Amino acid sequence: MASIGLRVKTGKAFAIAVSGTHGALRAVLRDEVALADRTVIDTVHPYHLEIEGRPESVAAAVRTSKRIGEAALKRLFDAVGRVEGIAFITVVVNTHTPPERITSPHMRAHGKEGWLFREICERAAETRGVEPLTLSIDELPLDARATKNALVALGDAFGRPWTADWKLAAAAAWTRLR
Repeated sequence: MASIGLRVKTGKAFAIAVSGTHGALRAVLRDEVALADRTVIDTVHPYHLEIEGRPESVAAAVRTSKRIGEAALKRLFDAVGRVEGIAFITVVVNTHTPPERITSPHMRAHGKEGWLFREICERAAETRGVEPLTLSIDELPLDARATKNALVALGDAFGRPWTADWKLAAAAAWTRLR
């Protein structure tokens, strides 16, 4: 059974799928998933429309982002499902802080966008029949020797680029395996 880690960023997710156990790890798939249309900035930053004085446009942009993200994640889950059944989906976010608690309008817009793309990933997992686990970066055991060893092995298996976002997705996927 596969475990998928999704490192959520604005308008995209870095996806790593692994299978096996902590001691016998197998790289299944790596993909950067578009959760918005990068050529239509309103789908990437829909809540910026509020601070630009166009609040009436937010709902349509959010709906478009959800449609794009759900379709892209379905394709990802289908691709993994052709190789392995999916047991776990872990979503990695920067923080669990609700956007409403952010006082700066511009930073709150970014917070709402982060929350939107997080929810797109969570709902896609639920649609697939998998209860997602959402973790902040601080909740991942990145300093543990076993995690570091797994990330080195996965980096070798997947090859370059092996940036921090790929490592976070991989750590999230790996931690769910037993």
